[in-house]
Amino acid sequence: MKIKLFLILFICFFTSGCWNYNELNDFAIATGMGIDEHKDGFKISLMISNSQTPQSSSREGEAGATVFTGIGNSITEALNNIDIKTPRNLYLGHLAVVVIDEEVAKKDIDIVLEALVRNPETAKKYHIVLAKDNKAEDILKTLSPLESFPSQNVSNNISNSSKSQSIIAESFLSDFIITLLKPGINGIMSSISIEGESNNNDNQDDLKETEPKAMLKTDTMGLFKDFKLVTWTNEEESLGINIVNNNADRMYITNEVEKDKVVVLLDDIECSPKIKKDLSVVLNIKAEGAITEVSGNLDLEKTKTIENINQKTEENIKQMVYSGISLAQEHKTDVFGFGNMIYINNYKNWYKLKDNWDDLYFPKLKIKVKVDVNLRSKGSLENTIKEKRNER
Repeated sequence: MKIKLFLILFICFFTSGCWNYNELNDFAIATGMGIDEHKDGFKISLMISNSQTPQSSSREGEAGATVFTGIGNSITEALNNIDIKTPRNLYLGHLAVVVIDEEVAKKDIDIVLEALVRNPETAKKYHIVLAKDNKAEDILKTLSPLESFPSQNVSNNISNSSKSQSIIAESFLSDFIITLLKPGINGIMSSISIEGESNNNDNQDDLKETEPKAMLKTDTMGLFKDFKLVTWTNEEESLGINIVNNNADRMYITNEVEKDKVVVLLDDIECSPKIKKDLSVVLNIKAEGAITEVSGNLDLEKTKTIENINQKTEENIKQMVYSGISLAQEHKTDVFGFGNMIYINNYKNWYKLKDNWDDLYFPKLKIKVKVDVNLRSKGSLENTIKEKRNER
């Protein structure tokens, strides 16, 4: 018995290890992908992070990355055409972002999603974003003074903007696909564009300047109907849609109160939708925040003044929400998931509506918005500086 046990341990010791082990230097690690329309199908751009850029170059502000492109009738064929150009094996397991050309999204994004989700290497938990007014390849090639890799720049821009401004919402591949597969709801995807001069080349020389000629900025959101991009939002519509979908973590609202401007920071916003028996919707929105800026002679010590600021803030929130709802209904795409709520709560009713929900029922859906704002702080001052000066 002891001999058998010894032999088993002996065999395990000498046969252990990773059968598919590869050295890191054997891979060309892609951190970003761009998907553009091309006359022959697709043009794929890959940001390869482990190009052999000398350390001295990185000290001068140059990015240690290279963009490789490939063209093919399919996304897989285009990737294979990139693979034969690189001296290493392509590895997509560290993708941070995939940028999709808006022209591709307008036709049918289903082809792109199929190719991305079937790839066995990727973790499926990376950002997907639309390239607005620019090619996806140009987005990947636009460097930032604060990030070495454009793919990381795009990913960080989306995360920071969604949390600090609420004009966009983070879109991850897995979450976007799950949304599209749910009945009674359509997808939303954030966008990114180039501010300044885009020259279709790596702008590494710009990093040496105090003000780069081209920089990436998060834009608004694209609304989908089924698998096609149907419209863009403006800033107000984006805020309204994100409020309804509980994707508004933080936002600034400028109010005009007694001819003076008051800026309010809302950082606790919650929307509770309710479907009534007559298929109308009531949105109960509660928000808390603080006054961050006041211009003029408003007396913040008066209860009436605070009530007026609250009221104006509530009116502005309502305007944002109604503008977002109006855009979605105009383009017949339920990006709020009201249909999904009916599906969950009353499947028999949904079964009668589902075939015509987006085109017939959703555009006529009656939606009432109720807003309750509580400003818990006036900032570091109890009153305005002008008001205090006038009291002397």
